Parts: sequence; structure tokens; C-alpha cells
Amino acid sequence: MAKTRRFDADKAGAIASFVCAVHCATVGLLVSILPLIGLSFLHEPWVEASFYSLAIIFGVWAAIRGWKLHRSMWPGIMFAAGMTLVGFGHWTAGGPPGHSALETVGHLVSAGGGLTLVAFHVLNAKLIKNHACSCKSCKQD
Repeated sequence: MAKTRRFDADKAGAIASFVCAVHCATVGLLVSILPLIGLSFLHEPWVEASFYSLAIIFGVWAAIRGWKLHRSMWPGIMFAAGMTLVGFGHWTAGGPPGHSALETVGHLVSAGGGLTLVAFHVLNAKLIKNHACSCKSCKQD
């Protein structure tokens, strides 16, 4: 019998969150040379909003799926904390455009939020894998 593959929101979310964390850290440090290498679009608000939207979509999907299976609140708490850090870092602590110390702190806080989201997806996937269940959808062959 052929094994069907399901979309793994935790795997996709962990990858997207890691890319987000790298984006937050590097854009903050390389903002002055981005136009020179043709990557100035990475500092555009639509890119930031796209990353944030993807994180919400993958995170909510994974958190709901995880809650239904393992009933642990910790992944949800980590998701909320990570999204709060990313949002705070980008839209509150970012400060005025330029090379201000506050903007650098904002990028670092956002990168920490991205890494928290990676940890959320890893923990959620581990709890899903380790939960004891006898339902058909959970049986692993």
C-alpha cells in the first residue's frame, strides 16, 4: 500500500522561520550594501509583511494540528512569544530608518523571535511524533 505524504506545517514553518531569522539578522547588518548587490527589496515593508504573514499561516496551522494531537500548551506559548518578538522588533523597536542603535536592536530582537519560532516548530513536531495515540491517522508504518 502506498504511503501518502501529508504537508508538514512544522517542517515548512521551521524552514521559513530560520530564513526569517537569517533575514532579520543580515538585513540589519547589511542594509547599506543591499542596493549595491541588487537586494534592496529585502528591506521593503512588503517583504517584512510577507515573512510575518507566512509565519502566522504556518504557525497557526501547526499549532492547531499539534494541539489536537498532543494537547500541550507550550508550543502555542512559544509561537506567541516568537511572533511577539518578531513584531516588536520590526514595528516597534525598529526605530527610524538608518543606522541607529535602536534599529540594530530591533533586528536582533526579530532574529531572536525567528529562532523562537524555529524552536516552536521543532518542539511541536517532536510532541506530535511522540504522542501516544491509536487513531488511524496517527498510526505509523
